[in-house]
Amino acid sequence: YVNMREAMKDRGLIWVDRDLRGATDFDQVFMVEHGRVAPMQRMDAISPPVADAGTEPAADVGASAEETSAGGLAFEAELLSAIPFFAGMDRSRLKLIAFTGQRLHVLQDEVLIHQGALGDNAYVILEGSVDIIVNLPQGPTPVATLGKGELVGELALLCDAPRTATIRAREPLTVLSISKDVFVKLVAENSGIGANLSQILANRLVTTMRLYQGGLALYDDVTGLPNARLFADRLRLEVARGRRSGRNPAVLYIVAHDPAQPLIADGDRATAEGLAARLKQAVRASDTVGVLDPLRFAVLIPDVGEETNLERVKARVSAAVGGLAAQTPLTESDVTVTVQHVSENDLDGVLRALDGR
Repeated sequence: YVNMREAMKDRGLIWVDRDLRGATDFDQVFMVEHGRVAPMQRMDAISPPVADAGTEPAADVGASAEETSAGGLAFEAELLSAIPFFAGMDRSRLKLIAFTGQRLHVLQDEVLIHQGALGDNAYVILEGSVDIIVNLPQGPTPVATLGKGELVGELALLCDAPRTATIRAREPLTVLSISKDVFVKLVAENSGIGANLSQILANRLVTTMRLYQGGLALYDDVTGLPNARLFADRLRLEVARGRRSGRNPAVLYIVAHDPAQPLIADGDRATAEGLAARLKQAVRASDTVGVLDPLRFAVLIPDVGEETNLERVKARVSAAVGGLAAQTPLTESDVTVTVQHVSENDLDGVLRALDGR
């Protein structure tokens, strides 16, 4: 060490050693404990072990401490091995996942994941439990509770889609955050994980279909267009994308004034289906046409671009409504077409408007 220090005089030197003697010569010393790297806060706290001459070094008890410590990699790897997604992976790779992950502490009632947000991480619950809450037409609804050893948020990392539920801490919570880069690489490099993932997705699909059959459908029964819930989720996604890419989303509303003359009337499927078809022809392929309620249709425009583009879309939609009015009891004066630009700051207000509140 002395010779190397002299050779590296006036230059940077990184020294890795189990013996801490001479550590006070360095500007910063880091310790590795239970697989975690942490800086030494006080240099005078360093007390290097001294072995008797001619004797073997003392046995390293770090491994056993790691196995029983709630802060060690072995503890986290043990939890990962019990999760179906990671089933079949060898222990060294599980420890690598735990090492690259980040421990987060979440307060009781704090939200870990927001429904509609874009996903960058999956989370393994190390301590505590969470409520799974889904935004439904009748309001936020708890649908499940998950605890220690459960994996949440993994689906949003596998496709470019918003989070499908809100995850809120029921009690003080500790989670291991796994980044999207590590997550996707695991799937690409491990065929076993791919098989486990297929089973997990199939189970999620069955659960989702059961929810739909329970009255939580995402599409209007008459027109087949996205309903208010799905439309709101897509709006959240576009606002999140706009924040990253600078795009400017907007919502175009088609509203009937008279409740006696709704856009979707009982026994009058022809008018609703005709309007849906005309609106889909009037907008661009990237736009989303949705049904908010019997009196309101809406069009989500992901990126307005120049204001003239928005005016063109509005003119085409107005013409579509006018063409339909000529064939139905509706008149052009019965229906109004308005536009609202949407940013992250006013998203909550727009979502309330979509929900009719």
